[in-house]
Amino acid sequence: MSVTDALVRKLAHRSRVRHHVTWGSEDVLIALRRLFRDPAAQFRSDIQRRMVETVASRYPEVVVILQTGGGKSLAFMVPPFLPQSQTTVVVMPLVVLKQDIVRRFQEAHIQYSIWSGHGSSERFNGVPVLFVSAEQAVTQLFRQWIGMLDANRLLDRVVIDEAHLLLTTTRYRPKMALLRFLRELRTQLVLLSATLPPIMMDEFTEKMFLDHARVIRDITFRPDIWYNMRQHTPTTDHGDETFDDYLVSQVQEVLTHYAHDPVQATARCIVYVESRATVESLADRLGCEFYHSSSGTASEKD
Repeated sequence: MSVTDALVRKLAHRSRVRHHVTWGSEDVLIALRRLFRDPAAQFRSDIQRRMVETVASRYPEVVVILQTGGGKSLAFMVPPFLPQSQTTVVVMPLVVLKQDIVRRFQEAHIQYSIWSGHGSSERFNGVPVLFVSAEQAVTQLFRQWIGMLDANRLLDRVVIDEAHLLLTTTRYRPKMALLRFLRELRTQLVLLSATLPPIMMDEFTEKMFLDHARVIRDITFRPDIWYNMRQHTPTTDHGDETFDDYLVSQVQEVLTHYAHDPVQATARCIVYVESRATVESLADRLGCEFYHSSSGTASEKD
């Protein structure tokens, strides 16, 4: 462990009891009803209620694993409606999910801002919810701003969405690994995921310097998803066929199959490969769009 990591771990494990305002189950239910503008609104499940109540209790470290569509976003959509609440910062590693969440905030009439490294950071002071990309969250400007908020007790929590990406993407997104330095803050940390299996929890705990985190886990089994593994072994039957040739033929076979199925006619494939050059080559052969770390403009990535 490096000296820097050891220091961050020490800072992460210090006492965080710094806020005088905490909220109970009644406050949370009132906030939920204000969010949905429905005086009879209730949580869809007990685990959803427990998640939001744990966040509202300011428990220092909260890890939430709920299946897709399980309501994880309520962890940062309900708090703005709690009395005397301050700022919640939401780190969004995936741009497409950030766009979807922003749309939902607009529909719910929740005040929010999206971090930009341009202009004065003071314009973000006092905003109920701030969205920031993973890459922007590790910049010096953002760390100075959030550190000021934390020092002045104006920061309620940091939420990291799709938190399993802290383990699975650091090889090609090195800045994801730097997010652990947000542990320098003395605020609540909430980590959300739909795909963080128990077998990865020890590594996740070590990576994020967690200490007695409260884990709220639901069953995330998806009966609508199944795996079919095939092994490509070059033989004389294939001639000089490369693996890329084989991959293209397999994708085309799957799409042709679905095209003749009225129920699955709109099905799509996602192909993951190890290099940007292969991504572009396969996309050209398949006649589809591609995405890799160099795709998109700086503003789109923010």
